[in-house]
Amino acid sequence: MKKDILKFQCCFCGESINAINIDPCSIFFSINCDKSEEEQQSQQFFCHKICFEKHLHNSAKIYISDSLEIE
Repeated sequence: MKKDILKFQCCFCGESINAINIDPCSIFFSINCDKSEEEQQSQQFFCHKICFEKHLHNSAKIYISDSLEIE
């Protein structure tokens, strides 16, 4: 029996994501974060790390640690 291979698509560029180095990355999008757990909903999206950084505002980029870089 052939084992299924997981495939990921970047939510920013639409391209497939190869499972190498630090990719794929995932983003959890939650709504009603200020409400009780019963009222919250979330969804997971996948992306390339470089696409995520590209779309972040400069003031938010300080939260991405350089220690995550794997070469």
